[in-house]
Amino acid sequence: MPGPATEGSTSDSFLHHKFSSKFNAPDAEVTFQSCDGLCYRIHRKNLECAAAAFPAAEFASKKEDIVPMLEHSEVLDLLFVFMYPERQPNLRKVSFRVLADLAEAAEKFQVYSAVHTCNTYMVLETERHPLDVLVYAARHNYQDLLDKAAALVIGLPLDTVIDRMPPAIAVAWVRYYQKWRDAYSKAIVRPTRCAPAKCTAWSQNVVLPILDKLGGKIEMLSKPDDLFLEVATVSDCCSNHLKNWRDHIGTVCEDIPKFSTLV
Repeated sequence: MPGPATEGSTSDSFLHHKFSSKFNAPDAEVTFQSCDGLCYRIHRKNLECAAAAFPAAEFASKKEDIVPMLEHSEVLDLLFVFMYPERQPNLRKVSFRVLADLAEAAEKFQVYSAVHTCNTYMVLETERHPLDVLVYAARHNYQDLLDKAAALVIGLPLDTVIDRMPPAIAVAWVRYYQKWRDAYSKAIVRPTRCAPAKCTAWSQNVVLPILDKLGGKIEMLSKPDDLFLEVATVSDCCSNHLKNWRDHIGTVCEDIPKFSTLV
């Protein structure tokens, strides 16, 4: 399998184009151009072997012909590395936006070595970029990642989420969001008072602080440790009610289906 050229000459017809210093082998048969104008000479054999969705036979046979790409050069600089037998790029050093665009390009062109690597790094970015990861997982059917990201995104405004999703996935998200709203309505049902009539601590010291933390934020249902923090020191009568309320919320949340089951 050919390797990328570290340097090479261009034909006269290419003199007005800017070429990648790494991917500019004079014997490469196919030339791509990024959306920002950088050209890449890639060997047809590498395309056939490394990328299932780069139908090299359909490309123009003349070296002077250029295949335009929608991807930026920052993405193609990395994507084409995966098509040659060399050390893979360290994706820890790239911005999340470049990583996300690379992940999409890898899926689009079925560069499977890049698909696997990008997926690994996208998983690591779930907590920092949950909505972006959710959209990525939904597009490419990564169900475990979809469910992990969904639980982190559920607190965002509904419009913010569905505006980023394909229509079919957006419909599923509306259903998922409503499941959480229904769960919230059930979760706030609690004993109105402690059993001993003389106990006044339940409403003032337990219920009000917890309702204040909930504050209409449905995502708090998935964080019982945070929700019930600082209300552990209560009287025995309140403690029993508190445990029952926490167990009730846990049961309600367990009944919420995983997002992947609704897609």
